[in-house]
Amino acid sequence: MKSSFSQIFVVLIIMQLIACGGGSGAATEPDPIQDPPTAIAGDDQHVKVGELVQLDARLSQSSQGELDYFWELESQPPESSVVIDDALKLQAYFVVDKPGDYRVKLTVTDQNDQTSGDSLMIIASSENENAVPIARISADAQTANTDQKVNLSAAESSDADEEPLRYAWSVLSQPANSNANFSSETAIDTEFSADVEGRYLIGLKVMDEESSGETSIELNLINGNQPPTAVAGDDQDVVLGETVVLDGGESSDHESEHLIFEWSISNQPSGSATQLDDPSIEKPTFSPDLVGEYLIQLRVSDGELYSEYDQVLIKVEENQAPAAMAGEDLQVETGKTVKLDGGDSFDPEQDQLTYEWEFIEKPAGHDTTLHFADTQTPEFDTYLEGRYIVQLIVDDGFQKSIPDTVTIEAKKNHIPVAVIDGETDQHGQVDQRVTFNGGNSYDPEGKSLTYQWTLTLVENSNAVLESRDGETTSFTPDLPGVYLLKLVVMDDIQESHYDLVRLTVYPAEEMIDVTLTGALLDNGNNPLEEILVYREGTFDGTATDQSGEFTFDFKVPKSELNSVNLLLADSNRIPRVKLNVTDFTENNTSVSIGQRHLPRLQRKDLAVWSCDEYSGPEDVDINFQLSVSDYDDMEFDYDHTKTFKPRLNTYIQYLPATATIKMSSEAAKVTVGINDTEWIHQYQENDESPDVVIIDVCNKD
Repeated sequence: MKSSFSQIFVVLIIMQLIACGGGSGAATEPDPIQDPPTAIAGDDQHVKVGELVQLDARLSQSSQGELDYFWELESQPPESSVVIDDALKLQAYFVVDKPGDYRVKLTVTDQNDQTSGDSLMIIASSENENAVPIARISADAQTANTDQKVNLSAAESSDADEEPLRYAWSVLSQPANSNANFSSETAIDTEFSADVEGRYLIGLKVMDEESSGETSIELNLINGNQPPTAVAGDDQDVVLGETVVLDGGESSDHESEHLIFEWSISNQPSGSATQLDDPSIEKPTFSPDLVGEYLIQLRVSDGELYSEYDQVLIKVEENQAPAAMAGEDLQVETGKTVKLDGGDSFDPEQDQLTYEWEFIEKPAGHDTTLHFADTQTPEFDTYLEGRYIVQLIVDDGFQKSIPDTVTIEAKKNHIPVAVIDGETDQHGQVDQRVTFNGGNSYDPEGKSLTYQWTLTLVENSNAVLESRDGETTSFTPDLPGVYLLKLVVMDDIQESHYDLVRLTVYPAEEMIDVTLTGALLDNGNNPLEEILVYREGTFDGTATDQSGEFTFDFKVPKSELNSVNLLLADSNRIPRVKLNVTDFTENNTSVSIGQRHLPRLQRKDLAVWSCDEYSGPEDVDINFQLSVSDYDDMEFDYDHTKTFKPRLNTYIQYLPATATIKMSSEAAKVTVGINDTEWIHQYQENDESPDVVIIDVCNKD
């Protein structure tokens, strides 16, 4: 915060007069606050009718303690009824109600009842009238060495109409023989350079499309030491009870000399006894004891010269209590974890909040714990039906809030049931519309339901559900394959498990109903029960009974009758088997494959040894595959990898029997016997007394 030009000029003259007195090596100490006090009302302002005018007396100075302030209107436009608000405070306000000139006077009174006055003009224009731009100059230094560039800025200039501004910098007066210049004469920011010691009056003209405003600033260019610059920091708004930290760290000296700080309270509320903890350090603190405004001033010294005073305004208000917001009441299902959220709680001063949650009421006999009760989002489990009331209090560090509560009603909710009419496995043809009904879905408590249908398409299909949230839905398959349709229903608390339809879509051609029968046995002639038998590429299928027998009714496109691929599967008992049936014809739609023997997974003990010269790795992945099949027209898919430690370890492994097993490893050479990578796993009646196969693990050549 800088003084006006006239005040600075007076200060500079006094500094020179004191400097001429000479005499001692102590810092030259001009007293920038004169006796009687100096009232500084601020710069003239151009505003629009209806705008708020802010008056600020903080640049006023006194050597006799705090000041009393009085703002008054000396003149105003006819019919104006403006009254100044807070007229006895450091900062005052009023709203312009008529166009014209408002002359405002500030009177300050010190503790010795000495007074001083200053005035400023508020020029108000009507909404449709062009306002004269206001020119303002800020400088990073008003006293500088001739070898130093002074940064000037017109950024604080303004136009009440918010029109774009143009700028013109000029030197109004300068010492003889000076060739002073600007880095730019038309930019908003410019650098001023001078080559001759002396005083320079710098002018600024700001222009909109219709009018212009002007101002000036005086710079003093010297050769030698120049006063440092005090920067008291930004204004602060705090609450009563909060410690204020001041910061003069932005203060500077052109010659980079060590700075001596001198802080003082120039104005504080009447009756306040607060003091700075240490006025001679860069960052002193104080604790306001009364609500009001505290005007703090700072000057710095480089050991020879003192800076001008800079001031910072601290506004202190009563702390407003924070507000606790425990959230909306909830209805939940018993057994669920309830997560609360106090995130809508707030503090008017935006102080950080702490949280205190506790149970006010819960069902009798319930010993649930409120977890994370000191956080914004606590949680607890609802083991019993009933009412849970939880209270929240928040604290901003100065004051606690009024309690707020949230009520949670826990009830047993029975999960709704989704039902799609018809069989799980259904059939259709390309380009034939299919419709599905979920109207028989239900909720055990009789609540109304909402529906959610999802459709998994075959690759490259563009089929679309006609409704995703209706009781029924339809779609038209555009490609053959298997489409999966799921329905989930929801009551007001939870959703159901899904019901599923697998729709196998065939090309638009004649479908033939066929029947396949047979029996599946292992190599000991034992029935293989509950082996899945289904058509490749579909979900059409059945399973073997206790005798290993099955009857499979399904549809086949007429063009595929002579080659139907079936899959036999149970990952825990047999390898996956592919069986091709070629006996169906239009006249022979019932076919039996008879009894088929399949290799069943049986236990084999594998003794994994390492060669004498084996050097690792410690863990070896060995892959087992069926190498040769003597099972007629059946193809087997068995590919299994397991990790072994080849150091005289024995492992239990389940492998197909009877079958030829082939072993391989990327990390090592694995063999049975001298150099065999294949061996036959024979079926055996007693799984509890398995054969042992010795596997040698050696390093690869």
